[in-house]
Amino acid sequence: MVIHETTISLPVMSRVHVDFETIDKDFFDILEEIPNVFSNFQFQTSNGTIYIEIDWETYVEQRKLCFKHYRSTSHFIGKGTQKEPTSKPYKEIVELPVKMDFEESILKSVREDIREKHVYHYLEHILSNLFMAINLSAPGSISFYNNELRKSKEIRFIYEYTGELLESAYVESLDLEWPIINKIPLIDTWNWLQSLNSGVAQVAKTQTEKALLSLLTICKGQGFSPTDLIWITLSLESLYETPKAQISKLLLDRISLFLDIPIENKRKHIKMIRDLYDVRSRFVHGELNIVHPNLNDILDERLLEELDIIITNTEVGLCIIISTLQKMIKNNWTSIHFEEKFFGNRL
Repeated sequence: MVIHETTISLPVMSRVHVDFETIDKDFFDILEEIPNVFSNFQFQTSNGTIYIEIDWETYVEQRKLCFKHYRSTSHFIGKGTQKEPTSKPYKEIVELPVKMDFEESILKSVREDIREKHVYHYLEHILSNLFMAINLSAPGSISFYNNELRKSKEIRFIYEYTGELLESAYVESLDLEWPIINKIPLIDTWNWLQSLNSGVAQVAKTQTEKALLSLLTICKGQGFSPTDLIWITLSLESLYETPKAQISKLLLDRISLFLDIPIENKRKHIKMIRDLYDVRSRFVHGELNIVHPNLNDILDERLLEELDIIITNTEVGLCIIISTLQKMIKNNWTSIHFEEKFFGNRL
């Protein structure tokens, strides 16, 4: 075994939508589950097993203080709007001790002088898997995004991942009452992800992996962007195995079947999916209004209307992706397949 001990820095994120009690409870519950699942766990690679120990005690403690603080202060004005408090009774950055035991077969071909660098590559990849597992169990419950920490020489890329868009999608599903998103056990999500046998692969080899990497790419952004709509539709078409011909009709039929669109609101929800594809198509073909990257609505109020189009359709798409993946996890399905059947009536 090759043993490596280090520490990782994680930001203690603030909440975005604290006025939703369901999400608030789910976020507290997932915090309790994180140490149970990820204090002492294994990660499988094609070359062997990595045994990881992470001390989450201080992180969980500070996250709870953060949640309680934002929940109790009076700086929230309406849904999802907040003013930054003048003082914070929690640490904004927490150091987590990490111990990694590598089977000899994993690092045997790596030169001694660059071995430590490789260890951090593995650690960063594993943390991105933890990010995905936690956010599929309780969407938006963890974020690693932090500009200062991105300057680290050892680990940088995980600090580009944010769960804020996933939390917004969770809120949207509660508002729309479809598709259904809820908290699922973290251990189930982690076991499901491990069952995909992706290891440390950097290129997707299955439709489900395409969908997951597309979702992870969206989380690596910095807010809502029309390019997210392309990643969303790629993820949907991968999950639902949609052929190139008649994409929209087949996708609508399969989503409706798999996620049980309620009859009373079926027309409304079908229109939402069509609108998503319409906006994506307008962007791809240059018909969508392009906004200034500064996003300054004080200088131009038209920005809000254009952003609302992107935000609404992004949230709808993410809702469907998360709900689909959660249903797959609950049923322990690694992919979904659809068949068209026929039968004949006898004379």
